Amino acid sequence: MCFGRPAAIRRHLREVHKLTNDVETWFEVENREEPVENLAEKLLSAQIEHPYGSNSYFIPINELYELLNKRNILQELRKTFPTMEEQRLESYANRIYPSARKLFAVLVCTSSGIQGSQIRAIYNFIEEGVTDTDLPFERLYTRGEPANPSSRSNTTYTLAKASHSSCTFSNHKSCGINAVSSWSRIEVQNLCRDQWLVLAPIFEGTPGTAPLDLCFQDGVVLPFIEDWETDSEEVKFGGYSEVWPVRIHPAHQKLLRPKSHSGPEPRIAVKRLYSRNREDFQRERDMLSQLTLKNHRHLARLLITYTLKDRFHLLCPFAKSNLRDYWKRNKQPMDRDSYLWTLQQISGLASALNQIHNFSLEATSREETVGPIVVNPVISRERPSMNVELRVDPGEKYGRHGDLKPENILWFDDLEGVEEAGVLQITDFGLGRFHRLESRSKQDPKAMNGSPTYSPPELPLGKYVNRGYDIWSFGCIFLEFITWIIYGYDGLEDFAEARTAVAHDGILDDTYYMLIVSTSERGAVVREEVINWIAQLRREPRCSEMIGDLLDLVQQHMLRVDSKDRIQCKELDSKLKSMLEAAEANTFYLLGNITTTTIAKKSNSNSTKNTSTEPSKRNLTLTDRSKSQQRKRR
Repeated sequence: MCFGRPAAIRRHLREVHKLTNDVETWFEVENREEPVENLAEKLLSAQIEHPYGSNSYFIPINELYELLNKRNILQELRKTFPTMEEQRLESYANRIYPSARKLFAVLVCTSSGIQGSQIRAIYNFIEEGVTDTDLPFERLYTRGEPANPSSRSNTTYTLAKASHSSCTFSNHKSCGINAVSSWSRIEVQNLCRDQWLVLAPIFEGTPGTAPLDLCFQDGVVLPFIEDWETDSEEVKFGGYSEVWPVRIHPAHQKLLRPKSHSGPEPRIAVKRLYSRNREDFQRERDMLSQLTLKNHRHLARLLITYTLKDRFHLLCPFAKSNLRDYWKRNKQPMDRDSYLWTLQQISGLASALNQIHNFSLEATSREETVGPIVVNPVISRERPSMNVELRVDPGEKYGRHGDLKPENILWFDDLEGVEEAGVLQITDFGLGRFHRLESRSKQDPKAMNGSPTYSPPELPLGKYVNRGYDIWSFGCIFLEFITWIIYGYDGLEDFAEARTAVAHDGILDDTYYMLIVSTSERGAVVREEVINWIAQLRREPRCSEMIGDLLDLVQQHMLRVDSKDRIQCKELDSKLKSMLEAAEANTFYLLGNITTTTIAKKSNSNSTKNTSTEPSKRNLTLTDRSKSQQRKRR
């Protein structure tokens, strides 16, 4: 037997066969035997909880619109208003679809509870002209909004359209939505709560335009299907922000696509700033947005920003590791392709920094003024001798990173268009421009501007800071990159130990310079251990002409105590590009006399030496004092 629509079949049987009421009974029994899940049940089955355990839910927009088609809307209206004329029902369905589908869904879901009558109010909402654009409804306190936030939960309120926030009337008694004027307090509260089911935001952007900046109300439910904010192993705490990964429901993000059609949704990094100063955030957002528009392969992209509960958030692609992690997890280059990739990344990072250094800025924040900056109290307490002032060159009107280190260089291999070897990108660029010393008290002093490994001697010497600050930091990173090429990660640890020494104030540190302090003045020199390490690298069989040129750049043009003697980033970019061209055209320049087989043997030989009881060649540069100090630290 073939079954069509029950109503049409009933009419056909009545008119043609004139059957008795037994047929009606038969149809009712058939319908009861095959129960159909109603619309409310389908909507509530589609909801996703976020955060887990919070009892806050959202319905993905694709499933919402799939369920809220005109047929289902009309069917729900027939059930709600069984005596209403069909023509009138269809008229209401046409007004609900598509302009009031979210509102209709909220009323359907709210009516599924104990009260169960809110859906009938859709008639009044439609007649009043309320649509989805009026969501979220705002609370309208009948006796004025309480001054004390703690008393708001016990105050009666009605609801107004979202546009009411710009209302200029002094008296708001007539501003409420008439459709809920006769509702009970619990019904109004339920609607106010349940409206967020359908209001999960969509994160999207238009290619070639600045990333969007969104501002969310406190009640919004973010469309995250996986969220590692509370995972202590995933969340990272830095001096400026805390960062953790999320996965956004695919219907709610148009920012990143999976690398493959069958792959999982890409993880996205949520960075929440410690600073609550909107002026600082807006200035930083503007800079990051403009740099993102440059679409540089080695600059991390800003995808979107949003404000929630007075906290500022930035969304960026999530990296599997930073440069230090990459060095630790991967063996040093063993063939032409891996050597070439390494040089490509070094050259690309310099090109990216050149973009930052040539980004013009307005001097608007306190850091850009001439004069002392309040000292970080943690630095003052932990290391009084580094009680320094950050002073910015008054002529400095361009971008500066201010916190270059391996942890702020990220490695990606799952971005669209990125090869299997991956790509290195600079992140956190520009944060140093408004996060001053006193804003970094959440971070250990050894990682702060006062005494970080990669900062230049300008800070303790009280000299002006300019773009040369980044060149010194890059020189340190390049030297560590070369060390990894030659020795692998073990070599990086040996290098850190080699330059670790007691500073003038009795504190053990591993900076690349040593302060020379007298009663009348302060000066600085590149640490002797760093100079010795560079000389040792030059003697290694794996030191090709290309590596020698890199060492020349670092020693002669980057690690210079006087910032005026350091190379400009534009010239650095040019020199590295020339080196890359030479390496691509000449394998001997890239690798020297070391063949792939010899490289492998040398690597195995080094591994054997590192596990033996005899001191390695690298460790011969260490002084007995630094060895003893390292043993004490361990």
